[in-house]
Amino acid sequence: MEIVPDHAYVHYNLSLALSKLARHEQAVASYAKALAIKPDYVETHLNLGNALRNLQRWAPALVSYDQALAVKPDYAEAYYNRGLVLDQLERRRRHSPALTRHWRSGHAMPRCTRNALISSSGSIISGGVGKLRQGLGGQTGL
Repeated sequence: MEIVPDHAYVHYNLSLALSKLARHEQAVASYAKALAIKPDYVETHLNLGNALRNLQRWAPALVSYDQALAVKPDYAEAYYNRGLVLDQLERRRRHSPALTRHWRSGHAMPRCTRNALISSSGSIISGGVGKLRQGLGGQTGL
């Protein structure tokens, strides 16, 4: 399939299809391409946040929701999804001490859990596509 490289809506629609197929990593990359072309496309910010949330990449998801709200301050769906992420981070924060005690007692910490705890404790980055790239760990090809 040939994609028009400078058409944000093509990348956005491809991202939606990839998300529906649960190919979230590829969707993230395609959403990032759409935002590089049209950074004020609010739905792209929202759906990028959703894809990142599905990947449990909490801090970058918050960045996306915040950017959606910067474009459209009354965007209820962005507030709702942002709340879902904050709730998830709060649950991790609450359970983190018990898990830490468990792992210190000699049990191994699964890598995916360790990475999720590390990413949930990171700082929130806001503003611009450059900051989005930083929040995504440079994995989007921006």
